[in-house]
Amino acid sequence: MKKKYAPVFETVNFGRLELKNRLAMSPMNPHFFEGDHDDATYTNWHVEYYKRRAKGGVGLIITGHIKAEKTLDPYPLNQCFPVMDSEERVKEMAELTESIHRYGGKIAAQLSAGSGIVCQHPLTEQWPASASANPLIFKPTEYARELTKIEIKYLVDAYGKAADRVKRSGFDALYLLAHVNTVDQFLSPCWNRRTDEYGGSLENRLRFFSECLEAARQYVGPDYPIIVGMALDHCVEGSRTIDETIDLCKEIEKMNIDGFHIRNGSYLNPIQMTPNAHYPDGMVLENVRKFRKEISKPVIIDGKFGEPDFLLETVENKEADVIGMARQFLADESYANKLRMGRLEDIRPCIRCMECYERILMQAKYIGCTVNPTLGKERDALLSKAVVSKKVLVVGGGPAGMQAAITASKRGHEVILVEKRKQLGGMLHEAAAPDYKYMIGDFNRYLQTQLEKSQVEVILNQKVDSDFVTNMSPDVVIMANGAKPIVPQLEGMEKAVLASDVLKGQVEVGDSVAVIGGGLVGTEAAYYLAKQGKQVEIVEMQSELVADVTVFNKFDIIQELTQMTVKPRLASKVSKITDQGLVIEDQSGSQTIKVDTIVVAIGYKTDNSLFDALYNEVEEVYRVGDAMKPRRIIEAMSDAYNIAKEL
Repeated sequence: MKKKYAPVFETVNFGRLELKNRLAMSPMNPHFFEGDHDDATYTNWHVEYYKRRAKGGVGLIITGHIKAEKTLDPYPLNQCFPVMDSEERVKEMAELTESIHRYGGKIAAQLSAGSGIVCQHPLTEQWPASASANPLIFKPTEYARELTKIEIKYLVDAYGKAADRVKRSGFDALYLLAHVNTVDQFLSPCWNRRTDEYGGSLENRLRFFSECLEAARQYVGPDYPIIVGMALDHCVEGSRTIDETIDLCKEIEKMNIDGFHIRNGSYLNPIQMTPNAHYPDGMVLENVRKFRKEISKPVIIDGKFGEPDFLLETVENKEADVIGMARQFLADESYANKLRMGRLEDIRPCIRCMECYERILMQAKYIGCTVNPTLGKERDALLSKAVVSKKVLVVGGGPAGMQAAITASKRGHEVILVEKRKQLGGMLHEAAAPDYKYMIGDFNRYLQTQLEKSQVEVILNQKVDSDFVTNMSPDVVIMANGAKPIVPQLEGMEKAVLASDVLKGQVEVGDSVAVIGGGLVGTEAAYYLAKQGKQVEIVEMQSELVADVTVFNKFDIIQELTQMTVKPRLASKVSKITDQGLVIEDQSGSQTIKVDTIVVAIGYKTDNSLFDALYNEVEEVYRVGDAMKPRRIIEAMSDAYNIAKEL
């Protein structure tokens, strides 16, 4: 097994930059900043976060966005990117680079010459400026102004000075960001409509890029490694295509650069840049192959390559020199070492849920991960042995129960996990039923494997009540008994079935189906049944489907349901169920939907009866996951880890 993945762990060079393997951590901003955009910098939090990935074996780390200056272009204000505009930054960044080098890793600084139209909250006194007067990406009713030539020269000069600080900070390479930002806006005809020497012809559109590159070279010298980050195709109608990108890069590789980092998409189509679970692995490869035929410099690619065998195949086929991943290294910081040693069963898989993106881009929170509750906790001490070993009873074997048991056991507690069903996993089984969510099944298997390798005693097919707990006499009880489906008080409800039972394959379903509830579970049940050829309708009280789902998944869920001709009935209320079907009321009045099967998916509720009974009987009794209240997996995992960590 170790030898199987050996090609991934061959050394590779980008100019004078030698990497110990063909794995890179792609750029992502974890939001571990303190203060505001005026004084944001990399903190010890960042150092520990990146160091953990270096220790985990990745060959190259590419930082999140670093700005060259903030006087002319302070955007985006809500991201708090560090600015390499003072000597103060050198000592701070040196702490980061030195920590990476201790583990044989290399680190590149992703340096931007400006954000341009990547702006959410424009300031009147510092209005956003771009190659031309373009609509702001996040506020398209407002337009950036066109940069003057004096301002262009200022940005170029600032970029060179910032590159100097990058090198003196100990970074192994400069990553010249030419993806979506101001440089990209000059390169792309859709954004560059200038009539001076910076617009029009390909040579002119390249001028700002080449001047930034030359300014950097004046400071860092001719041999310092420089990697260019480019979009292969913006994947938006009217924007830059793969053929135009190849033409640009044919000219760029004649300049003194050492390689490219290439991927699809832009902020106008972010899912192409960071594909969710609905998209196939390696969807970027079609454009990569076209690029590789024309461009000889080494390349880093990314776009869902976390599956080990697919990653290996891509490397062996020489479709990339280095595979870049961001989310997989969030999910498991030791992915590289585990792959090198052939410990595939111990790799915590990224499930492509997009919670990490949702938190940093939509919720203005620190980054988080559904499957990895230690993400963002790197600056905390590693799990330590408990001073006093306790007897811990975990009630429930879903994700929260398994994580709590594993964590408590690692700390040296005597742990017993009891599950009333014949198998572990809880609602992960239902969640993994739609074919595009197969990675949740992988995550379930990962947790069960870690449980098997632990010292946890597992008891299946056992209902827990007060007498059971009394007989066990635990010091601590962790309630992870989940939640139950809500059953509405409807006339004829006995004729319906529950979505959870449908997704587990426990009930027969006819050829025509009405699903009551258009949230995540309801739409997944509809998808699951439509894939089987059923005619499906969704009845939802609200005016939209999947209101409870991140925007990064919502569009694709609705699009797939539409393609499978699933019919939504929005702003509709169910009044009763009859032998003929479902009676609903909408704006047009009362009507009957004639179907073979009615599926209920209106949410879940917590059963606190056992917790209440134990509250005054056991000194330490806690609730985690859905036992606290019905929520997402990310909250369940975080609750479980942190409660068990502090026992």
